[in-house]
Amino acid sequence: MDKTDGFTKALLERFWSFRHMNNLLQGKLCATVITGNMPDVLTHTNNVMAAEIKDYERMELVGQLTIQGNVPCLTCVKGDECEISVITKAFGPDAKTSDFEYFRVEDQEKVWQEGERIGKLIDEILQ
Repeated sequence: MDKTDGFTKALLERFWSFRHMNNLLQGKLCATVITGNMPDVLTHTNNVMAAEIKDYERMELVGQLTIQGNVPCLTCVKGDECEISVITKAFGPDAKTSDFEYFRVEDQEKVWQEGERIGKLIDEILQ
């Protein structure tokens, strides 16, 4: 099943105008940054984006950042009173937003290390 969101699909599709006839993106450096709360979906999306970037756009993918994110319901002002909360739809009517851990990117050391590594690699390539 394809779990790539519409925004990602639209972004990748917009590259067509750069590729058509002249492939203006070929050889350009790039890195992807995605966030979400479902590791399997993030892995799939990373794979889809890597294939698109390398195989179709022929860009030089230097790295991919994956950030553990949160369900927006955890920070919505309606919280547990929301009629369309994904929390109750996915985990049952008794589920509460307080039952779930909130992830801060500031606390994700591996993300920062990988971001720094990618930045240094891009710097080296551009030198």
